[in-house]
Amino acid sequence: MYDLYPGITMQQLRVFLVAANNQSFSKTAAEVNMTVSSVSRVISSLEAALGVTLFERTKQRVKLSASGEQFYKDINPLFKRFEIAVNNVREDAHSEQKEIIRIADLLILDMNRYLIPIVSDFEKKYPNVSCYLEPADHENTYSGLMAGKYDLAFIGESSQGFIKRAGLKYIHLLDGSPCIIISESHPLAKKKDLSPEDLKGQR
Repeated sequence: MYDLYPGITMQQLRVFLVAANNQSFSKTAAEVNMTVSSVSRVISSLEAALGVTLFERTKQRVKLSASGEQFYKDINPLFKRFEIAVNNVREDAHSEQKEIIRIADLLILDMNRYLIPIVSDFEKKYPNVSCYLEPADHENTYSGLMAGKYDLAFIGESSQGFIKRAGLKYIHLLDGSPCIIISESHPLAKKKDLSPEDLKGQR
C-alpha cells in the first residue's frame, strides 16, 4: 500500500478516523470490515510511526488521548477533502465516457408534458447517454443543426422544406392542432369557428 509518509498508509488513517468517531475498536471493526485484533494492530502501527499514543485503552473502552484529539482535528478535514477529490475525478471520468445528445427545442411541444418525460425514460433505458435540451429559435436551430451544434431538433411541420433542402432527415412524430389565444373582449372571441379570412388585418 502506498505510504503517504514513511510508515503511514491511507488504511491506517481511515481506521484511525473511524475509531476516533466510534470510540470503540469493535464498532470500528464492523464498519471497516476487519477483526477487532486487526483494528488494534493498525492503530498500534500508526502510533509507532507517529511516535505518540493516539488512544487511551481500558478494558471497558478506548478514547482519544490529547495527541489523538489533535491529530484527529488536523487530519479529518484533509481526509474528507481527499475523498471529495477522488469522488470528483471518478464522476468526471464517468461523465466523459457518456455519449451526449444535444437537442434543440423550438417549443413546439410542451416540454414538461412531452419532452422531459421522454428524455428521462430514454436516459434510464440508455444510462451511458445524456440528453441536453436547449430552447432555441428557428434561426439558431437551423444554423446549429448545420454546424453540428445540435444532433437533433423538435420542430414544426412548416420547417420540413428547410430540413429537406439541407439534406437532413425529417421524422413525423405526432399531429397537433394549432390554436389562437385572444382576449375574451376581442370581437373574434364570440365566433365558434375561425377561418384564415377572419384573421386578415388582425394584429
